[in-house]
Amino acid sequence: MDRETRAFAESHFRRLRGRPAGGAGATPGRVDFIESPDSFSYADFFKGYLLPNVPCVFSSSFTEGWGSRRRWVTPGGKPAFEHLLRNYGDVVVPVANCGVQEYNSNPKEHMLLRDYISYWEDYIQGGYSSPRGCLYLKDWHLCSKAVPDLCSISITDQRLACPVQGRLLWFDHTLLPPWELQRRPSGTCLTLVGSHTPSALFPCSEGVLGCCVRSPTQQCAGHKQRPTYSHPNHLVQGTEDASAEDVFTLPVYFSSDWLNEYWDALDVDDYRFIYMGPAGTWSPFHADIFRSFSWSVNICGRKKWFFFPPGQEEALRDCHGALPYDVTSPALLDSRLYPMRKHCSPPLELTQEAGEMVFVPSGWHHQVHNLEDTISINHNWVNGCNLASMWHFLQQELRAVQREVSQWRDTMPDWDRHCQVIMRSCSGINFEEFYHFLKIIAERRLLLLAKEMGPGDMEGSAGSGLGPQQAAFDVSRIAEVLASVVAHPDFQRVDASVFSLQPGELLQQLEEVVAATASL
Repeated sequence: MDRETRAFAESHFRRLRGRPAGGAGATPGRVDFIESPDSFSYADFFKGYLLPNVPCVFSSSFTEGWGSRRRWVTPGGKPAFEHLLRNYGDVVVPVANCGVQEYNSNPKEHMLLRDYISYWEDYIQGGYSSPRGCLYLKDWHLCSKAVPDLCSISITDQRLACPVQGRLLWFDHTLLPPWELQRRPSGTCLTLVGSHTPSALFPCSEGVLGCCVRSPTQQCAGHKQRPTYSHPNHLVQGTEDASAEDVFTLPVYFSSDWLNEYWDALDVDDYRFIYMGPAGTWSPFHADIFRSFSWSVNICGRKKWFFFPPGQEEALRDCHGALPYDVTSPALLDSRLYPMRKHCSPPLELTQEAGEMVFVPSGWHHQVHNLEDTISINHNWVNGCNLASMWHFLQQELRAVQREVSQWRDTMPDWDRHCQVIMRSCSGINFEEFYHFLKIIAERRLLLLAKEMGPGDMEGSAGSGLGPQQAAFDVSRIAEVLASVVAHPDFQRVDASVFSLQPGELLQQLEEVVAATASL
């Protein structure tokens, strides 16, 4: 980021005065198509699409150097099943059944990639039909090798130990995130009661817990080995751990990615996914997690997108207040069932071709259909431009939980804490973890700005899209949102003793740096 772009962005957020970007509005007439990387800069994307929070599509020229586009695709443009089987056949992957509705999503199962590809080939041979249904591989964290140095937690009320799995664990009836586990002194004995969001194995270091056991054979009877996930750098070209696959290179336009930066720092999870499936597979109507941005690249195949800008989804609610599962369903034409449908603008439709890259703005509801056999790489990401939207979403989520359990407010001990626990289980994050997220990103930006630099260095390296100007912008965005967090009554009821740095102290540091960097 250069100085002029930073000034432009800060002026934009001053006009918003703390409101989330990209509020309710009419659907744009079209999605812009970006043709050439040579004539489109980070500043162009930042000003033209990221700040305004509108979608765009990048041509296949932006991804032509990716190893996945060379190796995962046959000369005829189809998925290269033999290559995928040879390199990833024994990886366990999550698979959704598109033919079964489970609330507003689809039920998932886990299977070996080789079994899924066998199903896929049979599905094609059967004229794109199968008695098993229409199965879609979704949300696969690409695995190139097992996570090293894993250990287990002994379970005091069972004879054997199970490997710790998931980002959030119940111990002694207390909900503990991974960084809280790491604070527990050696010798602590905790009872594992259950786990939530079991999406990645949790790596413990030697001596973190006295009840850690190294033996991978100490497992409960019948325990099946879960998939392990590579560090995300194994996916990215140019890192020391990258294999000959060179699956993809992170586009500079999306390089300010706090969500994955945070989870990389904890080394327990990420929001980088592979999707693949036959023609006819699809993702139901939804907005992305935490109101994040996302980007999606078709390695092969074609997708049809239906976009609705923030606020438009409210007109799609049925008479019971529920959002639709499928916006292409004829049921939406029933004015008795969908009385507000006439107030919704038509969706913004886009057909994404092979190699093309779609930018999905924050808070835009969308539905996606595979028109051909398709493989795609997808990331969710948050940064200073949609941080306020994430915070607004979390406040809405907590209010929804509080309404659902309001009848127990006067009788349930520690009701506020239980609301945070339920919110974390349902939404994937609560106010405590959101503060920890802000703190981790803030500390990394403060460290960058603390390094002594001459005036000529403040622009950052050419074309990087990051650098000290980006760090200064990030600090200003965290400070504004953190001030709102600290003032929130429900955050003030969170147990602050678990924080290594008190929120008020961090806010003061950030505000001092904002003032000091105003003239940079």
